[in-house]
Amino acid sequence: MEARSGFACSCLNRLRRVDFNRLVLFASVPILLFPLIGCTYAYNERAVHSLDWKYGVTCFVRGSYGRSYDANTKKLVIVTINTLAPDARERVEKEQKKVYKPGVWYSFPDHLPGQIVLSSDPLLFRSTNRIKGRDVKWSADWGEQDELSLHFYDSEAGNMLRTMHFRFDAALGSCTEDLTTPR
Repeated sequence: MEARSGFACSCLNRLRRVDFNRLVLFASVPILLFPLIGCTYAYNERAVHSLDWKYGVTCFVRGSYGRSYDANTKKLVIVTINTLAPDARERVEKEQKKVYKPGVWYSFPDHLPGQIVLSSDPLLFRSTNRIKGRDVKWSADWGEQDELSLHFYDSEAGNMLRTMHFRFDAALGSCTEDLTTPR
């Protein structure tokens, strides 16, 4: 009789060990997969319009996967330049007035309120670059004669990282990066 109870205890201990091993295995899988799940990078995006509201430039700056945006890493920078619709200025001002009324939130099915560049606006230029820095920010200088300069800088360190120059040709409806101007 004692042999049977010893056998039963031995089987029960083996089952407990198996259950514990399974528990450890199942608990470790989500922990190991966590870095691969969901949004693991930080980004910033904004758009600005030209002085005459003919063009809009959008810069999307994405930090490295799994790292803080403020870490000194290479950031993916996507620059797009679009021709704006003739009524863009009126549409944006009207939307902003509607949205900024106290206590009112208004939404559009295809864009954010006051969004300058819409998906229906014709694309003139798109480029993808990598820029190394901490808190990468950018500014746009719209010059006369349909010229644009984008300045990328590290706001934390105060360093200028890169400058891109563009020229617009209204007759051709195109935009090109001016590579002859120093970066």
